Amino acid sequence: MFCTKCGTDNKTEAKFCKSCGAGLSAAAASSPAGIGQAGPPPPLTLPVRVSPELTQWLTIGGIALVVLFAGLKVWTAFGPSPHFKLAKKAVARGDWASASSYLEIELHKHEDNAEARFLSGQCQLYLCQQGRADSEFKKLLFKHPDFKERVDALYPKAAEAALAKDDLNCAVMILRQLKDPVAKTAAATQLIEAGVRKAADTPEYESVSNYFVQAGALDPNSAKKAAEKAAELAATRHTAGFTDEACRFAQLAQSLDRGRYSELIGKYCSNYGR
Repeated sequence: MFCTKCGTDNKTEAKFCKSCGAGLSAAAASSPAGIGQAGPPPPLTLPVRVSPELTQWLTIGGIALVVLFAGLKVWTAFGPSPHFKLAKKAVARGDWASASSYLEIELHKHEDNAEARFLSGQCQLYLCQQGRADSEFKKLLFKHPDFKERVDALYPKAAEAALAKDDLNCAVMILRQLKDPVAKTAAATQLIEAGVRKAADTPEYESVSNYFVQAGALDPNSAKKAAEKAAELAATRHTAGFTDEACRFAQLAQSLDRGRYSELIGKYCSNYGR
């Protein structure tokens, strides 16, 4: 006899199913479960109990995952692009042109990236694009005035780099942007020292004198120092037999510090032009 509830085969005389205990009827004696009758019930599922502590930790973990995912999406949308990383590497190796190109892409995507704006201005400064550098720094300082000290520190460094490349015009253009008197004096000294180094490489007056002239124009207080160096060069040129150059440096010294070096004209220029 088959049980109509679970389908178990029981003895014919049995009144109750040996498996599930359900009552047996004679009608089920020759009919196995599933033939003209309902099949076996689904297996019994016991409820799983979860402790409140576990539920709390699962909730916290789920929230953390959601926040992390959202943060990654925000970073992808608004964070620095790969171009910014490439730009910083280019700046580190002094490849100002490449860095400028990368930064242009970065700023097109993230206009408010202050560090990118600063580096863009730096690139333009080192490329001697003074107008573009001023524009970048103006935009930067309007929203981020805390960058001013860093911006001011760039000018002497950029001028030094220009002088190292023997680009006096670029260096002077950069240094003219200085406003602080102390910074101007330091910049003028920088030009004078560059002129002295230049004089050691060439006897030509034109290649050297402009350094002293520009130093005096940048900082009138440094004109006397420039005159002293010009007078020293007049003496060394005279000793080396470059009489014409000696005379011209003597004239330069007198023009930078009028009245002090008049005697040099008579000493070094007596035969000048003859």
